[in-house]
Amino acid sequence: MKKLRFGIFSIILFSAFLVFLWLPSKYVVPVMMYHSIDIAKTDFARANTVSPENFARQMRFLKEHDYKVLTPDEYVEITRSGREFPSKSVLITFDDGLLDNYTAAYPILKQYGFSAVMFIPVADVGTAPGRWDVPQMSWEQLKEMAAHGIAIGSHTITHAYLPDMGMDAARREIADSKSILENKLGCRVDYLAYPTGGFSKAIKDLAAKAGYKAAFTTNRGHDRMNHDLFEIKRIRFQNTDGPLVMQIKLSGYYNFFRQSKKSY
Repeated sequence: MKKLRFGIFSIILFSAFLVFLWLPSKYVVPVMMYHSIDIAKTDFARANTVSPENFARQMRFLKEHDYKVLTPDEYVEITRSGREFPSKSVLITFDDGLLDNYTAAYPILKQYGFSAVMFIPVADVGTAPGRWDVPQMSWEQLKEMAAHGIAIGSHTITHAYLPDMGMDAARREIADSKSILENKLGCRVDYLAYPTGGFSKAIKDLAAKAGYKAAFTTNRGHDRMNHDLFEIKRIRFQNTDGPLVMQIKLSGYYNFFRQSKKSY
């Protein structure tokens, strides 16, 4: 009996040692994805909407648990270098350029001194109602945020699903949106988010040729480790995410357990 117990204990100990060696190689910096910071008004918007109160609570969670919020430049530079990320690193992103990103999210980000990337569909800037029948941010609001530590990225011109387009049209959506944003805002635009997360190898090549440093998807593609800077997986944070869910999503191992999805 003692030999059996010792054998079982040895197996458990050895297994724990293997997990200890294996886990660090599966760590991925969480890239947080938000859309609307408001009160959801429709079932369609609910999955993509976090109330200002809950967004503030989630940002406070980062602060109180000593997370380091990276700029996209820091994220890309460390990824390229192969160095280890600082402990508890995260990157915060927003899609669609909704006005509530400026009126609700931006003040909270400033309160905590957090950076973020906001991905803008160029044709929607300044429209009311815009996407989801809510107003979009103006050029002046985008300029203000860009001057105060918020990175502005492209979400193409028309928020088109890129894999369904011809290559010439996709090239215009990707490259021209970058040029327009840079000309209007007077700052570099180095990052792209694929609308609805859809991409292909050809789409990634177009993004690289247009001069982007990196491009972000949703949970699409098979690179769970985010080694490929042109298909960076992100994690959707929702209105119902409490402390336990926050800890799971921010663990650094969440990507490894998510269902892998085709890129388009």
